[in-house]
Amino acid sequence: MAALRRVDNPSVHSGGGDGGSAAECMFDGRKEAVEKIEASVKQTIKLIEAGLKQFASENPKDLTDKSVIVIGDTGVGKSTLINLLANVSLRAVYDSGTGRSTIDAPKPLDGFKIGHNMQSETFVPHKWVKDGVMYWDCPGFLDNRGESQEIANAACIQKIFETSRQIKILIMVADSDIMGDPRVIKLHSFIQLLDELFLGSVDVIRPAISLIVSHSPEHRIAIHIRNMIGHIITGLKIEGPQKLLLESLCANPLTIFHKPDESSTGLMDTSAKRAEILTNIGLVPYAANIKVNLCISEHGEHIAIASYDILATYIQENINFFLKEFMESIEKASTFDVRIDKVQRLAISTKLNDILGKIKAITSMEYDSAQVGNMIAKCAAIAKDCNKKLPEERLKESLKKLEFMKLLEQFVDERARIPLEIVAKIRSSVISSCATVDKALVTITAINEKERAEDLKKQAEKAKQDAVKEKQKAQEAEKKYKQAEAARKAAKKKAKEYRKMSSSHKPHKHSGGCILQ
Repeated sequence: MAALRRVDNPSVHSGGGDGGSAAECMFDGRKEAVEKIEASVKQTIKLIEAGLKQFASENPKDLTDKSVIVIGDTGVGKSTLINLLANVSLRAVYDSGTGRSTIDAPKPLDGFKIGHNMQSETFVPHKWVKDGVMYWDCPGFLDNRGESQEIANAACIQKIFETSRQIKILIMVADSDIMGDPRVIKLHSFIQLLDELFLGSVDVIRPAISLIVSHSPEHRIAIHIRNMIGHIITGLKIEGPQKLLLESLCANPLTIFHKPDESSTGLMDTSAKRAEILTNIGLVPYAANIKVNLCISEHGEHIAIASYDILATYIQENINFFLKEFMESIEKASTFDVRIDKVQRLAISTKLNDILGKIKAITSMEYDSAQVGNMIAKCAAIAKDCNKKLPEERLKESLKKLEFMKLLEQFVDERARIPLEIVAKIRSSVISSCATVDKALVTITAINEKERAEDLKKQAEKAKQDAVKEKQKAQEAEKKYKQAEAARKAAKKKAKEYRKMSSSHKPHKHSGGCILQ
């Protein structure tokens, strides 16, 4: 792909006249150029949006893993080929003005209108499905309807390769692009485009390509085409991947699609040609997981960059608004009256812990621009838990435009970081909200612990008071015990004395009678 050169202040040159007039002309020229670019940017975004919307509506559920992709310049006959493969009736139509016959389809497949001028009829890639294989008619490369259409075509073509894991490529070129003068041959330019299209995947794609030459005269046979490709390789001294691609076109199955005789008219018998093309397609293997590097014109690159900038600004503004609303919802959920009772705090704590778990799940997601939609959806769900509904419609519009940005990234490589910056901004906001919730939970914990400490203090004081009372009781009991013990000892002593006294006073001996004392 050509190096990108951004023009921040586009201008046109004007000459002659006095200084004031020249300055006015220069100003008017710049203004006109800027307005022209702005109009192109609006048209580009509009076309991409329309193309992706149509692509999604036409391909809701029946996408398969296998695709046969027909690529070629505008007017080469791609739509005619798909109609032929679908066994649509074709007819030769004689034009008395030109004296030539062209191919037409009275009832073409939906989306496969056959055009006979050099104005591209195809915008969004259309498909025809046979036996689980999708046959795609791509928009023409370097579309002749302007840079905006060219960029939109490239975005839509990219969608085909994103939806197909296994592909075969039918390369369709006009007979005149091969059999002309090798020094001005268009085939070489087309091969250069293919080289850039499959940059880094040429070796993988080579077995899966098949050449179809259209608008050929009746006498043209395959050996003529192969010989001429060989002359082109040697005459133009083609080397490297481009030579390998051309050699593969010679070696792989090749089909010639003859044009009708100049005076022929009416329905055509296409059964043999249809069988031949389907056989040749079946002979080449599928290539797996091919990524493409789509190319556009230099001015198209400028428009793509400008479109990318406009989309980035729009998305950043909406993401900032969304994240502000998200943070406000978290802050509101984390705010509470410290005077509420323990039961209420427990309910708030349970809710905040649940929110915290969901927040941490977002921060653990892959740092990938493809995750933006998921991250935003999870943020919106968290905000809903906080009793705040975020502006979903505005957000969905931003996500659509983010998809446009991703499709334009290949044309603005040096600034493809912007979607990742959006991911970083979301992650940063989520981490901040995590800190807010953590702070609220710490505050609740601190209040709970303070209350717990106060309860324990009261319990300790009561226990102390109880201990003092028990001590007093114990002291009184001990005093009574000592008094009782002293009384016991005194009684014991007295009893001892009585025994002693009793033993020392023995009675006198006498004979009968009673002695009174």
